[in-house]
Amino acid sequence: MPTPLANLLIQQARLIDPATQTDVVTDVLIEQGNIKRMGNLAASDHPNVTTIDAKGLWLIPGLVDIGAPAMAFDAVATESLAAASGGVTHLAVFPSLQTTLDNTAQLRLLQERAALTDCVRLLPIAALTRSLKGEQLTDMVSLSQAGAIAFSNAQHPVISNLTLKRCLEYASTFDLQITVCPQDHDLSMNACVHQGAVASRLGLAGIPDTAETLALSRALLLTEEAGIRLHVHHLSSAQSLPMIRQARQKGIKVTADVTIHHLLADETDIDQFDNQYYVMPPLRRTSDREALLSAVADGTLNGICSQHTPLSTTDKCQPFESSVPGIAGVETLLPLVLQLVNDGKLPLMRAIGLITHSPADCFNLKAGRIKEGSKANLCLLNASVTQKPADHWQSGGQNSPWRNSPLPGSVQLTVTEGHITWQQQA
Repeated sequence: MPTPLANLLIQQARLIDPATQTDVVTDVLIEQGNIKRMGNLAASDHPNVTTIDAKGLWLIPGLVDIGAPAMAFDAVATESLAAASGGVTHLAVFPSLQTTLDNTAQLRLLQERAALTDCVRLLPIAALTRSLKGEQLTDMVSLSQAGAIAFSNAQHPVISNLTLKRCLEYASTFDLQITVCPQDHDLSMNACVHQGAVASRLGLAGIPDTAETLALSRALLLTEEAGIRLHVHHLSSAQSLPMIRQARQKGIKVTADVTIHHLLADETDIDQFDNQYYVMPPLRRTSDREALLSAVADGTLNGICSQHTPLSTTDKCQPFESSVPGIAGVETLLPLVLQLVNDGKLPLMRAIGLITHSPADCFNLKAGRIKEGSKANLCLLNASVTQKPADHWQSGGQNSPWRNSPLPGSVQLTVTEGHITWQQQA
């Protein structure tokens, strides 16, 4: 059942809100789940709220994590709690073969399961085609009315150019947003890593950069013709970045994101057949990772996401090419972003913005901000401590190469839509 709306006075927190370029030590009053006031507030003036001494702690907007595969219905409770423990308040999920999100019944069931847990606001990106087969269009209007924020075939191909064109024209008629995970089916079929020296040395089938750039080029050309809003998930190649920049210069309405693991790891990390780094799209060259880092810094890329994919031990305890790709990343998204800041790879304000208001803006969401009069979506964290995520792990999947690594930051409190969804125990 939903928890009561929060009544809190958070005192002397360092409030960091990239949407307004705010970085100030202040107090925040939350009454009935709403941000009532910010400023110098005396606890004695508010006797009916719980006071939190946040001196030395950071208060940032709740994280907006976009583009994770939809979890199975029976995993919603566990993975929603994992999201809340990582400071995530809004989680956009796209369709998968186990949860196709191609009909209103599935969307409602997903939302009902999420509402029961009361941990995170799940935002469904519904299927573009029925059963994700790339053939028949879904009823996008009905799905939008049922709560879909956008439409995608995720990592499942729409091979026919004509079918994809019709999907985009349908979306244009009703001003609906489309998202793509660009990867050419034929060039990536039966392959598992980046096509390069590491793949050759390990004897693994490789996926070339052109698998991404060909699919991206097609999506951008059809988007320009249809005049729709397009979001591109999980770019992995440096060759894709000038295509995004040029598309915007032409007036195409396109935004894009990258996974946190593509900013921290590359093909060299799989050199010992370490399938904890097996993801799709594949980790590419060191030069690609560096180009992606530059692109999030200069605004070419609009968000960093976890691509949270919790898997069983059986899924990963297989030979590399037979195992299942994916990283359980929702709990390490914030600490890994903080690691990039500590390493001097990203300025703090930009880094926080890339996991709060900037991805929210990609989908016109009212999230990722701290604003008087709005519902409280907040993350209170201790950025000065280092801990292993495994010490407080909540996800049902343990498939993360960083699970036992000392990482900066500890989420003390998460407030989602005015409800306390996570509180670190003393």
